[in-house]
Amino acid sequence: MPNATDEIPAMISLIETLMAKGIAYKAEDGSVYYRVAEFPGYGKLSKKKLDGNIAGVRVNQDEYEKEEGADFVLWKAAKENEPSWDSPWGKGRPGWHIECSAMCMRHLGETVDIHAGGEDLVFPHHENEIAQSEAATGKPFARYWLHARHLLVNGEKMSKSKGNFFTLRDLLQKGYDPMAIRYVLMSVHYRQQLNFTLESLKEAREVIEKLDNCYFQCLSRIRIAGQKNGGELNLGASAAEIGKALGDDLNIAKALAIFQKTVSEINVHLAHLSETGLSACVEFFERMDRIFGFDISSVREIPSDVMRTLSEYVEARKVKDFATSDQLRKAIAEKGWQVKDGRPGEPSTVKKNRRVWDGKK
Repeated sequence: MPNATDEIPAMISLIETLMAKGIAYKAEDGSVYYRVAEFPGYGKLSKKKLDGNIAGVRVNQDEYEKEEGADFVLWKAAKENEPSWDSPWGKGRPGWHIECSAMCMRHLGETVDIHAGGEDLVFPHHENEIAQSEAATGKPFARYWLHARHLLVNGEKMSKSKGNFFTLRDLLQKGYDPMAIRYVLMSVHYRQQLNFTLESLKEAREVIEKLDNCYFQCLSRIRIAGQKNGGELNLGASAAEIGKALGDDLNIAKALAIFQKTVSEINVHLAHLSETGLSACVEFFERMDRIFGFDISSVREIPSDVMRTLSEYVEARKVKDFATSDQLRKAIAEKGWQVKDGRPGEPSTVKKNRRVWDGKK
């Protein structure tokens, strides 16, 4: 996790390279600018046509949205009460764009595979990154660009002035499951606009609950039934479909749809799966957690004392000793688990309660 303030020498070195190539120049006030006219490819990412801009116009603002297709600042001469560093051109500080090129090339290489960011960064920030980097190295800066659309909240653009925004801390303090938040944010393709609502969080919580229930059904039944004979599911095909969807420009919506469909199929066949089939389902969830990170399979083993108490609970219910069964259910809950009673003829199972945010992390 490099800090920009530790990378000033790398930024200065990159600016010196651009100056040596005649692509950057020093102004009278000690600032250094990038000469856009010297980079023919400028505008290729944003598809902006810059022919109408006045050659030599300098843009000194730091704000991305105020930048024009003209010479942009690489090093800003120091102003009073501003942080500054020594440089060959006098005291000053880097422009907003140069730090990304310098740090990226130093830590990841002259060409990166994937560069991501919000849609507001396409121009001028990422356009300027390309210009700086490719003019210095003569190599492509990034092979793929992934730009995410802005978030909507209740159908409106999120902004502080409207007061229609949530922080993650706010949502966690209100008791929303972190994985439900994650699910909502992942549910729409990154190139599409997501409308974030509290209602969508409730729906996502139901999805996470469904995934949890299926996983722990599989885990419990392995311990309870020990059934050797039975069927298996072709979960490898489902995993391959999910991989194919993600390989198609990260089509997360399709991948999640396949995941949910597969879980529904597991639920339909649960009672008829062999121990091997159930174990394959557990492994499938573990694999999906490595992809989606929903923390479904963080518990890989049900504690023996929980299973022992569950057996006692089942026996108490068989003889209709409900007072004892209620006590045993409470004992299981105190261990951080909950009992899930099966349909008639099906076993009762247990499920681990999800972690509740304690306000510390």
